[in-house]
Amino acid sequence: MKQIIFACLCSFYFLACSEKSDFNGSNAVRDSGKGKGPNSSDGGVGDSSIGDGTGGDGTGGDGGDGSLGKDANAPIDASAFAKKGESLDAYLIVDVSGSLRTSDPDCLRFEAIKSFKNSLKQVLGDSGDARVSLVTFSNTADFKSTSNDFIGLTDDEFRSKYRSDICRNDSNTNPAAAFDLTVKKMDELQRIEKKKVTSVLFFTDGVPTVGTSKQILSSADAIKAKVNSRIFSVLLGSEKPKLSGINPLFIGKTPIVDPLEFVKYVAGSDDRVKSVTNAEALKQAFLAFLGAS
Repeated sequence: MKQIIFACLCSFYFLACSEKSDFNGSNAVRDSGKGKGPNSSDGGVGDSSIGDGTGGDGTGGDGGDGSLGKDANAPIDASAFAKKGESLDAYLIVDVSGSLRTSDPDCLRFEAIKSFKNSLKQVLGDSGDARVSLVTFSNTADFKSTSNDFIGLTDDEFRSKYRSDICRNDSNTNPAAAFDLTVKKMDELQRIEKKKVTSVLFFTDGVPTVGTSKQILSSADAIKAKVNSRIFSVLLGSEKPKLSGINPLFIGKTPIVDPLEFVKYVAGSDDRVKSVTNAEALKQAFLAFLGAS
């Protein structure tokens, strides 16, 4: 009798274990590939190689690419300026120093920024929420906030409102003043309304000619910290300037007189830097950060 009871118990235990294994193992892996992501019609192909046993709901999502296995609430890709469906606080810091009379005499930087505006609207969607502010700098810095109307402007409205500011060509190059002013205005605007994503687009055609190394690097570090290093840099021109009249930056004991090294320092990552040798290529450089190049 004892042997019969023992055999029954073993059989019951074996069936229970088999059923549990089937739920957490093979079925879960199979179902995870079919699960629908939160923003996808079918959740893509899922990530069956992970097979974490959660099954059912899939972890694809994020634009319908189930193969990525990304959470819909995951942080935005560091190499992407904006993300569809996420409110954006954007700051365009634009060099308008005297050297641009030579490097960009036709103000093609304005056309590049206009194309950036149009593509940004496409990225965010018709109901996209974007507050975009313009900061220009030469010897000093000037701030012009656009509130939430930037991406909604027609090309003619945009030209009328911003071309004269963007196409100035004045004296020296003082990005530190622009960084400081942007941080100040950013604090003010974010107290009014904080957006989901904050990004900075920085354009210049050379190294700073105003300020000490300590001031310039401190200002660059401050804005990088403020936006979690979400600074995207576009450089026009790659030749090293002559040292005459240029105050080189010193990081440690290394002087930076190469403009490419400077914008890399500001961005903090080569992935967020585009360098072009002529103004005609600026449009593609700006759009690259939107995945629209």
